[in-house]
Amino acid sequence: MTDARIMTAEQARGIFGGTAGDSLRTEAGLWYDFLQSRFEEAERAPKHHRLLGEAYGRLTASLVHNDIEASLESLNWMRGEAQFFANHPDFPANLMGV
Repeated sequence: MTDARIMTAEQARGIFGGTAGDSLRTEAGLWYDFLQSRFEEAERAPKHHRLLGEAYGRLTASLVHNDIEASLESLNWMRGEAQFFANHPDFPANLMGV
């Protein structure tokens, strides 16, 4: 498995500057699409789909309130779940370490 890189809110602000929210939202959207497809292929229980939706919703709501730290928590959950599918040909490895 590829190691997920987890960053703090301070690191995100330093790397992304004022565009942290847009970058996080874009990355989360890509992970959401990837995970939704993998969950369907793997016939995962509906709770996995619900958890994915909740994580994406929390991230989006946190960004509205400019809470980068809370957004990163949800994004890191998505990155962690994606590791179960790291060998899939559609795995977006370019997102790891963003």
